[in-house]
Amino acid sequence: MRMLFKFIFFVFITAIPYTGIFAQTESAQELLQDAIRAMDGGETEYSRELLDKAEKLDPGKIIYPYERAFSFYKEKNYREAQKILKKIHKRPEASDIMYQLLGNTYDMIGNPKKAIKTYEKGLERFPNSGPLHLERGVMEIKAKNYHGALSIFKKGIGVAPNYSSCYYWASKIYLSSSKKVWGMIYAETFINLERNSQRTREISKLLFNGYKDNIKLKGDSLSVHFSDNTINLNIQGELDPKKLLKQLFETGTYEITMAKALIGEKAISLESLDRIRNRFIDFYFEDSTDGVLSIPIFDYRMKIKQNGFSKAYNYWLLSEGDTDEFHAWKQLNQKKWKAFVEWFTKNQLRAEKKKEEA
Repeated sequence: MRMLFKFIFFVFITAIPYTGIFAQTESAQELLQDAIRAMDGGETEYSRELLDKAEKLDPGKIIYPYERAFSFYKEKNYREAQKILKKIHKRPEASDIMYQLLGNTYDMIGNPKKAIKTYEKGLERFPNSGPLHLERGVMEIKAKNYHGALSIFKKGIGVAPNYSSCYYWASKIYLSSSKKVWGMIYAETFINLERNSQRTREISKLLFNGYKDNIKLKGDSLSVHFSDNTINLNIQGELDPKKLLKQLFETGTYEITMAKALIGEKAISLESLDRIRNRFIDFYFEDSTDGVLSIPIFDYRMKIKQNGFSKAYNYWLLSEGDTDEFHAWKQLNQKKWKAFVEWFTKNQLRAEKKKEEA
């Protein structure tokens, strides 16, 4: 609406400058919202004018210098953003995103050590910050330390279980590793937490390919390979209970349950994966593995199934694996799709905070 309003004024009253449109704005909050909209539209200089006006009406609030710093960041004027953020990020009312943005400015000007130090200082103050775990993990990816990055992302998932970006990176790392089972779990969780983005479409295709590449069906034979796993002993020759539990889940639960769910299938498609995934979740809970490891996405899948929406959900989840098959099914099942969307919108996945991630 704001852009339409601007267009109407431009066409009919071209003599009035754009900055005059909000000249009568009364409150600092309205000015702030206008400034954010202007910034989102690329009008960073004008955004700062509005922020200045808002700050005069409501002095001392940290939001105004932060948004001003963000406007400079959007302009790629990282030094100017940095100057502002250095003055505010240690204030009592500062938040984790101020450390995040300050660290990003160091990264963008080619000072990764200072960026890492900033993120770590932020984590000392905000240990439950998803964004700071994300940025710290990404720095390890840039250094090609994928094991270290994964460890940080898992910590982020543990303390901020509904923050999607740590799942995004964890799923990508695991799906490129020998332990793809966790990539499958993190990928599905991510898609549910971030339902409509370019990253969602990317991970949907990776998830579909995860099934296609790690399930082999040939005649009456089948094989499942989501984990290269062996039972590891510690230095005293004893089993580590936590590691053992995860290893047993990978091969003794996930792969065996998947193999059972595959019986009778001849190929991998959206249609067959719907059947496979439904049988898998039934077998998983029938075998009383529920509660051995906390897998929130499995609980959520059962909830979806019990409400009668498994097919729509599975087609949506894996849609990027075969967009033609998805759209053909959706076209033939408009009522089912509409009912699913209505239910799905009101019943989103919520993961609980845990001390440790898999």
